[in-house]
Amino acid sequence: MEKLYLHQQSQYLTTANIDEKGLKLELKQRFQILSRRTTRLTLLALLGALPMHKIQKNCGVYITSSFSSPSNMYDLQLDIFQHKIPRPFQFINSINNAVSFYIAQALNLKGPNLFVATQSNNWSQIFLPALIDLAQGKVQQALVGWCYESPTYIDSYHQEGSHWLLLSRQCEQAIAEISIHQGQCNASEIQKPNYYYQNVSEILDAIQQRSNKQWKINLMFNKYLKLRLLN
Repeated sequence: MEKLYLHQQSQYLTTANIDEKGLKLELKQRFQILSRRTTRLTLLALLGALPMHKIQKNCGVYITSSFSSPSNMYDLQLDIFQHKIPRPFQFINSINNAVSFYIAQALNLKGPNLFVATQSNNWSQIFLPALIDLAQGKVQQALVGWCYESPTYIDSYHQEGSHWLLLSRQCEQAIAEISIHQGQCNASEIQKPNYYYQNVSEILDAIQQRSNKQWKINLMFNKYLKLRLLN
């Protein structure tokens, strides 16, 4: 596979005790977007992705999360349990790729749109469809995101938010170089994370601070991704 490149990164972090009204107000003030019928998970995704700029229209959107919005699924299941008819947008937002649709709509993107459910220990799988589409020339850019809404019944994770990378086939003005290699690497995994996508958050922090020059990230099929910062 030819070398690919990282051009931008963005992340938005908050805590589960910030209510949805606060998130909607921030989205309106920062990006002039009124969000009335979206889920909390979508709000977190939008606040993380919208700072990205110079994105081409054919850019693909590749998003991963633990599942659909926990708060929306709870309300939907409660209505069904009480023999009520689910509200239309409640049902629509229960579909996983609703989040990636709202991102593509907000950024006016026309490329492929994909949502993949992952756990905190297999977070890197979302790279594969994005890198394959880039390598095959289906897209010139790929917007890859990790989004997390903390379920109210889980005490371990109070932090939530979204993390984003903009990948491209072009090397001009790139932050880092990306390549895929055969074999397993000795990349360390966080055993007891303070946050669901702690690995992603730490890598993005390190890239921003340039505190490390290179990362190796295990993928599937006995392959690993090498991400190397460029000068």
